[in-house]
Amino acid sequence: MTITLPKEPPMPPPSSTSEWLAARRTGIGGTDVAPILGISKWRKAHDVWLDKTGRREDRQTLAMATGKALEPLVRSIYEERHGEVITTGLVRDRDNAILLGTPDGVTDDAVVEFKTTTKWAFRSWRGVPPVDYWAQMQHYMMLTGRRQAVLAILLKDEADIANGYHEMYVTYDPDWIGSTKSQLTEWWETYVVADVEPPIPEDEEPLAVEGLTIASTDAIETALSDLKEVKGLEKQLSERRKELEAVVKDHMGTADTLVNSGVALATYRNVTQERFDSRAFKDAHPELYPQYTKEISYRQLVIK
Repeated sequence: MTITLPKEPPMPPPSSTSEWLAARRTGIGGTDVAPILGISKWRKAHDVWLDKTGRREDRQTLAMATGKALEPLVRSIYEERHGEVITTGLVRDRDNAILLGTPDGVTDDAVVEFKTTTKWAFRSWRGVPPVDYWAQMQHYMMLTGRRQAVLAILLKDEADIANGYHEMYVTYDPDWIGSTKSQLTEWWETYVVADVEPPIPEDEEPLAVEGLTIASTDAIETALSDLKEVKGLEKQLSERRKELEAVVKDHMGTADTLVNSGVALATYRNVTQERFDSRAFKDAHPELYPQYTKEISYRQLVIK
């Protein structure tokens, strides 16, 4: 098999994870494209900025570690069906060195990416790769000069490998690449090179950077003092509300309406609701429960 890469000659694979992470910080990789463009379902441009400027250490999630561990299996299945896939190492764009990537592999005419997911997630794709993967493969096709990409997928919760292996195909979109290369370059120069924090949408809040501290000011300490006072008042009012509600409920007994001269003053009626019993579902279907749970991260302010 003859492999030709028309861009910059690829760098050899880093000898360690730290070297690979350091190389990633020198430019925009395939997994950074969708977040920077604001189309990612999983990451934000602000997350990329934190990673690239070294303000947050790259951390491998369990899902990422599982996918990495299963990648050789997915590769072997693909190669049994289609032949050898060549590992390229890190590739940079010849015209713009900040555009880089490490494809899982290439053939003479295609980029190949190996992914794992669950049956539930795969069904939710409805036959179309997630936009993060689509943008990643467009980026890699641009870097390697390929005009086709294959997404080889293994469903890690499928008992039968034959049923759990799937392939999806993506065609190179030169118009999309042409319009996004300038956007990526501008974002890099504006926020990474200039070391300026990118804006965060008003309806979003960045997750905390573990171990990062910031000094207080007189104004902040005044605000904290006032906040403690407000919270104390809230607690007193909540307790008083419960006391008054108990008086009214005790007076009403089993009556559902309180009246004065025929005018309703309050009601205390039965309310029936149907709620999903997640504990019972987990006990009855332990193999399905992980597919219907979602990890949610948020920040909690605690006043010391």
